[in-house]
Amino acid sequence: LDCGWLLQEITVVVRRPDLHPLPLDEHLSETPNFTELYQHALLHPALVPKLYPDLPEAEQLRILNVMLLAGFAVPVLAAHHGAFLIPALLPTNLEALPDTSGWCRVILAVHSTDCLPRGESFTMAVLSQRCRQPIGLFARLVAKLAQLSQLSQDTTEPRLSQHTAVIHLGNIAVVLAKNRELGCIELRFQSNDGRGLVGQ
Repeated sequence: LDCGWLLQEITVVVRRPDLHPLPLDEHLSETPNFTELYQHALLHPALVPKLYPDLPEAEQLRILNVMLLAGFAVPVLAAHHGAFLIPALLPTNLEALPDTSGWCRVILAVHSTDCLPRGESFTMAVLSQRCRQPIGLFARLVAKLAQLSQLSQDTTEPRLSQHTAVIHLGNIAVVLAKNRELGCIELRFQSNDGRGLVGQ
């Protein structure tokens, strides 16, 4: 398995065409699937052969499978006919977020057990000093929650970006945001019926 070759082929998809154009862009840039990919981070299966016209179908599938395994692509948003979400192509932030005052707040922090002395509690100071958010964690969490949202009866489309997201899981609204100061992810929950979500 040539990892260098795979990474090079993955960047055919995961890139900004305005900064890293390819010759094929001239023929694809006006097509709906190309627009969906680079404006809405949705890769439609029908676009894959057009992005890799010189590769056999087996190689195209290998690239897509590696992207799925590595989290570069996530099968999500069933309403878009089997399109894959490409988290790295999401916009940086959402333009507007709901008012989350009074919502249940959860902090998701990744830390090493060696970093927390016995008896020390998780204060905000401890989080900011000792927790670091792994690269790609937020994108994978958002993509997985968006995937779960498709299983609920709520038809509200997830609003996703690289740093914030609004997702509906049944009657529960979830707002996620990266907290760079604390090195963690914040999740805020509220039920649409107003009762809220109480952590047990």
